[in-house]
Amino acid sequence: MPPRSASPGSTPAPTTTWSSPSRSRSCSRACAPSAGGAATNVLEHGRLRLDPATFAVTCDERPVALQRREFMLLEKLLASAGQVLSRAQLEESLYGWGGELESNAVDVHIHNLRKKLYPEVIRTVRGIGYVADPPAGAK
Repeated sequence: MPPRSASPGSTPAPTTTWSSPSRSRSCSRACAPSAGGAATNVLEHGRLRLDPATFAVTCDERPVALQRREFMLLEKLLASAGQVLSRAQLEESLYGWGGELESNAVDVHIHNLRKKLYPEVIRTVRGIGYVADPPAGAK
């Protein structure tokens, strides 16, 4: 006898999402209340300031209009400043498992970010990926 399928109106069973303790600690630190009491996770990188809560980016204190995927890409690079991220890592963060993408989509987004911000913010590591180097004078 073939297995029975769920009826059309039924809801699937709930699933559990597991996260590692280190990820939980990292998220706790990133969203920890500041001295003023409000949670903050603003990323600052030299002349740039990125606020994920408001989807705002400023360069030299002027607002910069970014497309959604440009914002996501910049956020990923700034959150991992100093760490080289491969094209595959960046594609995964932008498109996940189900997204369709062109072979040069990440390159196009990087090009657009460099034009909208300043070219030195993102460095290409030939054959490996991209990195947002720590700003000059930063530890």
